[in-house]
Amino acid sequence: MHILFVEDNDLVRRSLSRVLARGGHEVVACGSADEARFELERQGPYDLVISDFNLGHATSDSLLAEVRERMPATRIMILTAMPNARVPADIPCMSKPIAAADLLRAIEAQAA
Repeated sequence: MHILFVEDNDLVRRSLSRVLARGGHEVVACGSADEARFELERQGPYDLVISDFNLGHATSDSLLAEVRERMPATRIMILTAMPNARVPADIPCMSKPIAAADLLRAIEAQAA
């Protein structure tokens, strides 16, 4: 899959990007919603966008709304360390920290 991965924590972004690449996916990793918007224009469309829910000073809401509007066929998944995050019911949400195998299984479920 061609995956856009958005995570503001550098260590988590690098670590999970490697997991995704080793899982056979083509990954573009971004540290902010603005960087992700740039990559959407530059390298889109994507098969899947995986975004941290809390992106620094904002949530991923506006970024994901833009993805839905511009690329309706692109699947979306949220990762969050916030147990009470208000994620729309139709978006799969995985809790952080997440094991590599669990992340890859969740992606495979999205591909099915």
